[in-house]
This record gives sequence, C-alpha cells and structure tokens, in this order.
Amino acid sequence: MNIKDMLKKQIHIILKMLSMYKELLRLKKNEEMVRLTCQEKKVDAKAEDTICKTIHCESGFDDKAVCDNGTSKDFGIAQWNNYWAWKREKIISPEDALYNPKLSMEKMLDIFKEYGYTKNGLGRWVCYSSGKFRRFTGKI
Repeated sequence: MNIKDMLKKQIHIILKMLSMYKELLRLKKNEEMVRLTCQEKKVDAKAEDTICKTIHCESGFDDKAVCDNGTSKDFGIAQWNNYWAWKREKIISPEDALYNPKLSMEKMLDIFKEYGYTKNGLGRWVCYSSGKFRRFTGKI
C-alpha cells in the first residue's frame, strides 16, 4: 500500500469517527433535554431517573427512532405508537412524536404526572412495564 492510499484510509477513518462523535453529541443533547423537561415539569429525582432509563431503553435518546411493530409503528424519543397515541387517544401525532422531541417528552410527563407508575402512566411504555428499563443507565 502506498502513502497516498494509507492517507486516504486514515482520512476515511477520521471522518467516520467524527460522524460517530457528532451522533453521540446529538444523543447527549437529547438526554439533557429530557432531564431539563423533567425538571421544568417538577418531576422528583427518582422519577426523572426512571423516566430517563425508560427513554434510554425505548429509543436510546434517539429523537429520530422509528420501530415497526408490524401492524403499527412507534415514533420518536418516547416511542409513541401511531395507533394508541394518535388514532385511538389523540395524544400526539406521529409527526410531532418524530420531529418535536420536546413536545413528545412534555406529553409523556403529563401522562406520568396524572397516572404515575401505573398501567395508564409509565406502564404504557413496554420498557417500563416489562422492567427492561432497569438494565439501562439513563445516561449517554
């Protein structure tokens, strides 16, 4: 391999690392937004931690996350289901869930403030109701 090819390979690796770092910063910014929204909504520290772990499990703090469940889809940072959250209950549209992560979190926290840790509260999210959220740190 000549020097020119080696430099091209190194530049490619550096660009890939920069892209990964940029993505990591985006996810970290989303985590900070989730925590700030919890604080704005006056959620206590234990609840904030549980909500962050649930979001970490559901989407990895990825506001662009889409999960195809076969008959329905989950959208955005809080993984709002297009059937339950939109068609049935009119809580949030798939577009808002996907393109407005702050609104998505505000809606999730409104539900939590009203229903808490119950089936109608955080229990709506599979990561919480299944207990999977406990395996996550809630931090990027």
